[in-house]
Amino acid sequence: MTSTGSRFVPEDRQIFAPLERLGEALREAARRRWPTNTAKEAARAWNLDSTTAENITKGHASERTLTKAAKAERWALWMALGELMFAETYEDHLEGIIKETELARQRLEERRDRTRHLEARAALLVGVGGSMAP
Repeated sequence: MTSTGSRFVPEDRQIFAPLERLGEALREAARRRWPTNTAKEAARAWNLDSTTAENITKGHASERTLTKAAKAERWALWMALGELMFAETYEDHLEGIIKETELARQRLEERRDRTRHLEARAALLVGVGGSMAP
């Protein structure tokens, strides 16, 4: 994770079950970044009024609030929210895609090799270009 992303989710964090709502994830990201005075610090950093900032600490966030937070924090916030909602880092997600793609490629190569082997055996049995009659 980048150093900016670690402001929200420390490197030694424990990944919990994924959160169901984006508002919950924003609440957790804000609490991890500002363990004390969360609402006050979020209001200052994200240019929010105090009521909106208090709502974040309750897990409620409007599209407008998410937009303000995202514009203030940029990619670090999205990375943290993704980790909180999906219980995996973006890097882990990409590694998973790479592994799945490599396994699919390997299966296709094995299938190709098996098909070639079967074609060669079949050709020997029927005599390529020849008659099947004895």
